[in-house]
Amino acid sequence: MLAIFNTWFKSLSDYAINNPSQFLFTVLLILSPFFALSAFLSWKLAKHLEKEEKRKKSKEKMISNIKSNAGCGPRVKKD
Repeated sequence: MLAIFNTWFKSLSDYAINNPSQFLFTVLLILSPFFALSAFLSWKLAKHLEKEEKRKKSKEKMISNIKSNAGCGPRVKKD
């Protein structure tokens, strides 16, 4: 099995040496969908993190408002 990989790697390296521009074009053509997918997923993650941070801030603000207003309001006498 190692001999198969060795033969394949040798033929690939020979192709890259003989046709460098075509080899680079082919590699970039093959990898470009993965670059696009990575950019899209990074954008989605950044949006999700921003939304999560905004949600946490609003929750903290709500809790601080509740704590600051805890002493206010009518008191109910319990028997």
